[in-house]
Amino acid sequence: MIEPIIIDPIGVVHSDFTKNDHVRIDVSQSTIEIFPQYSEALLRISEHSHIWVIGWFHESRRDTLRVVPRINPKLGEYGVFGLRSFMRPNPIGLTAVKLVKIEDNILTVDGLDFIEGTPVIDLKQYYEPDIIFLLRTPYIKLREQKMLEETIYKAAVNH
Repeated sequence: MIEPIIIDPIGVVHSDFTKNDHVRIDVSQSTIEIFPQYSEALLRISEHSHIWVIGWFHESRRDTLRVVPRINPKLGEYGVFGLRSFMRPNPIGLTAVKLVKIEDNILTVDGLDFIEGTPVIDLKQYYEPDIIFLLRTPYIKLREQKMLEETIYKAAVNH
């Protein structure tokens, strides 16, 4: 039998993005407060322009295995492992963000799509081998033209 997994948060997200907000494509700056007992682990993190933030979607349902994409409900159902749905058996979120600045134990980041109060369970460096060229993924057509424009603009800025 597999032992239960216990995860202690290392910090918490502070953001103007809340559970009641709709699909978020244009992500503004937010902060990650790293708890004092983990502040030593931030040594030299400022040498990185980008990091992976791993969080626990604390307000998500864990009993959902199929969902309809919020960005275009006309596409029908997908299994949660085939989408980036926040509803999943283990609601772990993963987002690559730009590290804007660090002040003591507070990281200011661009691109974090976690809601206010999301527990942060880990940070990892983003580095060159994380880039995947020629990947294969289904095209999920966005419901609105504005969403497509925002996605293309974000991609252009990031490149």
